[in-house]
Amino acid sequence: RSAKPLSREKKGGLTREQIRRVVARGSGQVQHCYERELLTGNKVRQGRMILRWQIDARGRVGRLKVVNDSVKSDGLRRCVLKKVKSWRFPACSDGNCTVVFPFEFFART
Repeated sequence: RSAKPLSREKKGGLTREQIRRVVARGSGQVQHCYERELLTGNKVRQGRMILRWQIDARGRVGRLKVVNDSVKSDGLRRCVLKKVKSWRFPACSDGNCTVVFPFEFFART
C-alpha cells in the first residue's frame, strides 16, 4: 500500500523543485499515516486527497485545508494535515506562496 504525491502547483516565490523536495522528504510521514489507518481495521479506500496550503515568509505552513478527498477517512485526514503542518519549506520571498498538492493512496500489487 502506498501514498504517492502526484504533482504540485505553486504560486509565489518558490519553485516547483523546492516544493517537491520538501514534500518528498515528508512523503514517508504521509505513507505512515495511510499504513497506520489501514491497521485500525477501518475500511480505508484507495483514492486521492488534494491539499492546499500557504507558505509564509519563514517557510511555515498555514491555511492548510483539504480541497478534495475521495479516500474519506477522518483518521487519515487528521494525520496527514498534522504532518504537512509540521513541514518547513524555504522562506517564501513574497510571504504568501500557495501550494495545491494531490496525494494518491492505493494498494500496491
